[in-house]
Amino acid sequence: MPTQWHMFHSPFTLASFLLFFIAALAEGNRTPFDLPEAESELVAGFATEYSGMRSLLFFLAEWGNLYLIGALVATLYMGGWQVPAFTENAVLLTAAQFVTFFVKAYFWVFVAMWIRATLPRVRVDQLMSICWKYMVPIGLACVIGTAVVLVVLPQGSQAMSYAMIAVVLAVIAHFMRRVRYHLRRAAVSLG
Repeated sequence: MPTQWHMFHSPFTLASFLLFFIAALAEGNRTPFDLPEAESELVAGFATEYSGMRSLLFFLAEWGNLYLIGALVATLYMGGWQVPAFTENAVLLTAAQFVTFFVKAYFWVFVAMWIRATLPRVRVDQLMSICWKYMVPIGLACVIGTAVVLVVLPQGSQAMSYAMIAVVLAVIAHFMRRVRYHLRRAAVSLG
């Protein structure tokens, strides 16, 4: 595991990372959550009235916000500019740290663009339902769980690694169960 990647310290920090990334996409009005723009309902949403430099500034701000989301995720959860096991040459280390941070941030920009290309838009009522039914309770559980983990295991332990593996396996098993359920349901409706 890379040094200082906080998203893998416990299951609660992994869940908080996912919540943060989803909330950042929603706050940045990226496509699953681009409610103000709604391109399929309107020509260009709120940007219909703007052209030229004003339109450029809107899109520049949107892409700047997307890079800021990637930079925050890289800093808070992926160790920022930390480069594990690198030379002590100051110039090379500084260059490697710059490149590392740039790659980490732009990786999350790519993920956000990928999500924009693959997921459909959610309605306002769906977004609020997701927020109040799932994200807020999971966020509160993450705060409480992280506090308990920090009190019980202040330096971390091998048990936390096993807990992370168990959580990942449980998520994969649940995903496979849901896929199998939907495939059976689709086969029944087609047959």
